[in-house]
Amino acid sequence: MHLHSLGLRQLLLVAIALLPFHMVEQLLFGLDELYELQAMAGGLVRSFPDPDRATVVLVFGVVMAVLFFCYGFMTGGVPRLIAASFFGLEFMAEGHHIVKTIARGAYFPGAVTAIAFVALGALVLASARREFRQAPRPVEPQLRLSDV
Repeated sequence: MHLHSLGLRQLLLVAIALLPFHMVEQLLFGLDELYELQAMAGGLVRSFPDPDRATVVLVFGVVMAVLFFCYGFMTGGVPRLIAASFFGLEFMAEGHHIVKTIARGAYFPGAVTAIAFVALGALVLASARREFRQAPRPVEPQLRLSDV
């Protein structure tokens, strides 16, 4: 079976299998991304008078996003396209490891597995688009003069 012929379900399973390798690569070779994320989250945390409140807001946001994407995948149609597109774009955004490797002229932790994630993201976007275009559309009832 060719990777480009896999559906969304199979591609997301590939992502689930790939993610631990991405984590291990960063644990073995550097946590540079962690420090960047802490700096980004630090801005939000500092905007609250109490860091515990910021943590509650961050957890709430993550739970809401997970529920939204679960709903999208279960519902189908446009919500499924949105959920799949989010993950496809998120996977492709892992290309920042590759860009940093090129810009620095030296390996940036996560760059090797990022290559697979970028390709996977493109496949997820293509699969989501293909699935959305092939899905049956609800037919609007036609009003006939004899019905009036």
